[in-house]
Amino acid sequence: MQGYVESRFQARALLNGQVGANTSTAHNVYMPTARHRTRTSCNVDIPRLRRRLLKWYDRNRRDLPWRSDRPDPYAVWLSEMMLQQTQTATVAPYYAKFLEAFPDVFALAAASREDVLAMWAGLGYYRRAHNLHDAAKMVAELFDGAFPDTVDGLMKLPGVGRYSAGAIASIAFGVSAPILDGNVKRVLARIFAIQASPSESQTVGTLWSLSESVIPKKRCGDFNQALMDLGATVCNPKSPICNTCPLAGECLAKQRNLVDVIPTVRKRIKPKHLDLTALVIEAKGHVLLHQRDNSGLWAGMWELPNVEANGESIDSVCAKILPASICKSLGEIGRSRGVQHQLTHRTVRFNVYRASCNKTRLPKAYQWAKRDEALPLPKAFQKILSAV
Repeated sequence: MQGYVESRFQARALLNGQVGANTSTAHNVYMPTARHRTRTSCNVDIPRLRRRLLKWYDRNRRDLPWRSDRPDPYAVWLSEMMLQQTQTATVAPYYAKFLEAFPDVFALAAASREDVLAMWAGLGYYRRAHNLHDAAKMVAELFDGAFPDTVDGLMKLPGVGRYSAGAIASIAFGVSAPILDGNVKRVLARIFAIQASPSESQTVGTLWSLSESVIPKKRCGDFNQALMDLGATVCNPKSPICNTCPLAGECLAKQRNLVDVIPTVRKRIKPKHLDLTALVIEAKGHVLLHQRDNSGLWAGMWELPNVEANGESIDSVCAKILPASICKSLGEIGRSRGVQHQLTHRTVRFNVYRASCNKTRLPKAYQWAKRDEALPLPKAFQKILSAV
């Protein structure tokens, strides 16, 4: 809490020109909130910034499938959940497919968890799919299908944090709520020449306060989307296109030749390695799948049977993770090419084995799926099937 308070004072002091971006704040000085200011002594003209950014957005807004002049709260919420930690280009086809299968919150709430996970397969971060389904049930059952129209109300939904709540509230309901994702952090850090690391909690608090200071009361949804678009298309991390930026005249980083060093790049976390043994078991054009538990990696998803590699023989692995009925009719087990899959913070390496067997009845949590059909599998296992 103290860090949050300090960062709010720091943001106000920065806007008032009383401190630099890397200096400490004067806690005994009262400073009016940025919403009551029109121009800072740092030469950032907030009203002009708003006008220029919205004018640029009207001419250059990205054509995205979830954008509309009459936003549907369900569609806005769905897109924001999918866009968490996932690039726009990746989300677009999944969004269209998902919306076709579940056109409204009642359809999504009524669907089975398995169907929801199957539609999400390949998009990654599968906990989002569980949260999405739980939130849809809450909205359908408790709110009669009407999404909360406030930031606080939206944050009570599973999977909705402060950023997502601000985006949904501003875009769907016209609430003047700030947002702060990676793109917006970068834009604000450059405009106000904040050289402190954007990953530090105090800096994040400062950026939240600055985001609150610049958002207008009218067209707030367009303004937030304009910030996102500017960060995604112009104010790039490594090669910002300053000569076409509508805010170049307001950008303190540009004025001070700091664009290339803001924001501070944090050290990349070296990914951990995970070695797994995966089995491709086939019978009459079908492949054996197993459903994971509802926790951990790939929670609740279907997968090829696998286990962490620890030096055991392949016969021992099969006896450990395959149903007894499969093991009895299992043919010769051959080793296939290895497959590697990159997750955000870990590299997964699969030692892949392949065998055939009789198509027998299976216990719960296993199923046969046709090999030539699209399977509801995480990308890692789709990659294995494509390789063998």
